[in-house]
Amino acid sequence: MKIPIFALVLAGTVVTSLSYAAPKPGWEQEVRSFDDAYWAAYNKCDIKVLNTMNADDLEFYHDAGGAMRGKAKFDEAMKKNICGNPSNKVRREAIAGTVQIFPMMANGELYGAVIEGNHRFLNSAPGKPEVATERARFTTLLILKDGEWKLARALSYAHAPIQTEAKLAEVNAVPRSLDLLAGQYTAKDKTVLTVKPEGNHLMVTAGGSVFELYPTGQNNFAMKSREIKVSFTVDANGKGQGLVVKERGAVVAEASASGG
Repeated sequence: MKIPIFALVLAGTVVTSLSYAAPKPGWEQEVRSFDDAYWAAYNKCDIKVLNTMNADDLEFYHDAGGAMRGKAKFDEAMKKNICGNPSNKVRREAIAGTVQIFPMMANGELYGAVIEGNHRFLNSAPGKPEVATERARFTTLLILKDGEWKLARALSYAHAPIQTEAKLAEVNAVPRSLDLLAGQYTAKDKTVLTVKPEGNHLMVTAGGSVFELYPTGQNNFAMKSREIKVSFTVDANGKGQGLVVKERGAVVAEASASGG
């Protein structure tokens, strides 16, 4: 069926006439404060507080645990799973630098906000150190009603285990071999990575951040907190000539020894 040209023009007029006015100043800080308070209550297993912050028609979607609808179901799941085992405490934290917040507008008025980013979950038993176990992506929708923010929709997906110290086949590297890997390496995007030995592992500084790499084999290293592995290429004397960085099996960076 052919659509009359005037109908197309009219549709275009309607779409382009929508108002994209910016929300009033201070809205983002309100959202951040709500989000911080929400996850603080989550980590304390304060289900009563969470109940007041959840919308009645809350929907929560998990890529392995399925869907939950209604805040009563959410309360039950918290009591049974996150807060149901005193010998295994769970803590959730957003990964710095990944979180973004977007306003949701209607007729020039702010009615909600979308928060998305990456987060990770850490587990601990009484008397034992906390261990990061898995990471995932998240997207949440907050609704502003009668001046109050409520969590209305939440998705947690792309879950993957985090490589922990217990999973690393750490070896006792000869100090001299670590010294031979020390130096500066320049990536293709001109980022400079500075590698220094410290005890039985390497410290890598890149872009203002510092990372710890622990040996898993000859010239092979890995982080304990993330699924990142680094392999060095060396010359006949064992001197580092380059390195390749992989995250979850995919190459994310390559660098050559500066001046070499």
